[in-house]
Amino acid sequence: MSTTSFPTLKYSYFDFVGWRAEPARVFMVLHDIPFEDDRVVFADWPAMKNDPTKAPFGSLPVLSVDGKLLTQTSAQLAYLSQLVGGQKDLFKEAKANELVAVFEDISARLFKSGEEGIDKDVKMALRKTLAEETFPKWLKRLETALSVAFEGREAGGLLFGGDKPSQADIRIAFFYRYLKSGALDHIPTSVVDGYPYFQGIYDTVFKHPKVVEHMAKFNAKF
Repeated sequence: MSTTSFPTLKYSYFDFVGWRAEPARVFMVLHDIPFEDDRVVFADWPAMKNDPTKAPFGSLPVLSVDGKLLTQTSAQLAYLSQLVGGQKDLFKEAKANELVAVFEDISARLFKSGEEGIDKDVKMALRKTLAEETFPKWLKRLETALSVAFEGREAGGLLFGGDKPSQADIRIAFFYRYLKSGALDHIPTSVVDGYPYFQGIYDTVFKHPKVVEHMAKFNAKF
């Protein structure tokens, strides 16, 4: 698709990296999709949050497509993927979405343990269970699923091969980065050690020259 045929896109989110929102920015950068990178100032958020013409569900990120609003990262990335042709094999696309959905299920448990106002002892207990039981159980299963998706290829690369990460690769890589960041209280960074397919996707995405440039440009950190 030529750049002249792209709709007018505006992506609104805060000026920091998050595993839920940054993947869409990175996807557009990687696939040369022109967009307005609207970095929302926190002081402006209360008014924006209560304006359904700007934030339909009172949350970010929001993707504007020729003035029409689309929320929810998964929906946004599915749309953006189709703009550049998407995955031609429908089963592979569904399988990729399945893997991302499992990561989202796991992350929901993580976010619950960090809810605003949660008692620190309760938080510690929840995080301990996540680190010692939940993550090992589910990451082991996900690693097996990733190895199957690679169809005999060795770890170290992208879900469907090639050199341009799909939306699923990017989502998976950002979740790995989040767990490895050291930003999560009571979650050791070693929780992602020992999963070569998981790490391989992360390494491949974050070593891509366009991703390196994008992250450096915004001094990206959690």
